[in-house]
Amino acid sequence: MSTVSRISQRTDLTFTQLQIMNHINYRGLALQKEMRKQFHLTQGALSTALKDLEKRELITRTQSPVDQREWVIALSPQGEKLLAEIGQPLYNQLQKLTEAHPQQVGQLIDSVEWFSDTFSLEEV
Repeated sequence: MSTVSRISQRTDLTFTQLQIMNHINYRGLALQKEMRKQFHLTQGALSTALKDLEKRELITRTQSPVDQREWVIALSPQGEKLLAEIGQPLYNQLQKLTEAHPQQVGQLIDSVEWFSDTFSLEEV
């Protein structure tokens, strides 16, 4: 079972809802219109996901002061807490892996850097 599946089962959130929460966490605030494009969701699908997250008090939605048709989405304190709880076991596992296999982790980092340098977007 994948990590995302285990997290989804433990939190009773869909993969899309987890993606939305991570996106908001990364951005600080997010616009509903922006997220619709980011995740390639219909207005209805995104609205349903956001309403469920709001009902569970994991996000807040407020009308944009600039455009009354737009909604600004933020994580609630409960949403921030849930993401921290989800992330901590993953962080602990990564830390143990790094400590147990420093040479292999170094090789992985070198490989990712090589890949990034070799296939840079500037050359495409």
